[in-house]
Amino acid sequence: MLQHLFVFKISFNDYHMNKKRSEKPGPTKKLVDIIERNSSRHKRVLKPKIPELRFRISAERTPSLFKNIPVLQLMALRQYGGTFFQVLAKAIFGGAETDKVNNCMQYLIQGRKKKFAPDLTNFNTETFREVKGVCATESSKFRDFQMNNYARLLTYTFPFENPKLSFTFCRYNIRRPASLVDMTSAKACEDSILEMVQDNCSFILDLSFPVVLALYFAGTRYDGEKFDTLARFSSRQIDGMFEDPKKTLGELKPQPMPGVEVRLPLFRSGISLEDVVWRRYKLAQEVCINGRNIKSPLILKATIPQERYVLWLDSFREECDKSKKEHPEDYNNLDSGDFLRFFRLYDKD
Repeated sequence: MLQHLFVFKISFNDYHMNKKRSEKPGPTKKLVDIIERNSSRHKRVLKPKIPELRFRISAERTPSLFKNIPVLQLMALRQYGGTFFQVLAKAIFGGAETDKVNNCMQYLIQGRKKKFAPDLTNFNTETFREVKGVCATESSKFRDFQMNNYARLLTYTFPFENPKLSFTFCRYNIRRPASLVDMTSAKACEDSILEMVQDNCSFILDLSFPVVLALYFAGTRYDGEKFDTLARFSSRQIDGMFEDPKKTLGELKPQPMPGVEVRLPLFRSGISLEDVVWRRYKLAQEVCINGRNIKSPLILKATIPQERYVLWLDSFREECDKSKKEHPEDYNNLDSGDFLRFFRLYDKD
């Protein structure tokens, strides 16, 4: 019950922030222009791993949600819109929902006050994937407890000896999308979300975890007590990463945190900006979800060559082990601790 109240409180706050804006719902010219400027650069062709998939909303599990109330529209967009982009990422990159993969994540989730698990797990590529849908003009969020748990995940050698982790940001060109969600029924909600994103998923950023760490430590901080502490991946940075990632990363500056001075982790543990490989793709065919052809987004992937990545991961694990020994309270309390402490300069005190 308290968890639902917490979600309601955040959603209600966000709803009133959105309500004050004068913009009408719908596409933005800015994202249209970005795609026009960059479409010719995407020459490589990527074949979707699973071209046809289903996306379903269960009315039985959430019957009380289906009412056309703005706050509930926002909550539904977050929950079910997120599910749609998870399905889209699965169609393009492959993998399976983590909670369906033989419960291999239960040992990580067990005992956590806050839910944590990668959205997708791909045993063929030994990759965990976090998927985030981000509408036009909005930022994305890196919650501290999530980043701490992901850092710990990479220290395990099961189920993969050298696991990879990607964050997949799906940028869709709709301003104020929550107001377009039809909450009269589960089917109406499902159809309205599909209709909204069918022709409006502009681009996808698929970023390796070392790159994500740099964005996390450079993000604008929220360190209050009302909501989860987090860093923002701003709307300007999201669009900048798609158009000119090297320039955007080169301009990042560490943001201050309570009691500590931070430094960018991208340039530690043996990896530099020059080690990141950027590849632009277009899809070989449209993905079909619930019988609807989804307009193909442009894709920018940031990867680290395997040999360099393994060296980085070994160094990362060594520093994690050192941090665990020096600050066991952070290791044992990932929901509110600071497991990524070793990437920061310690307090002078």
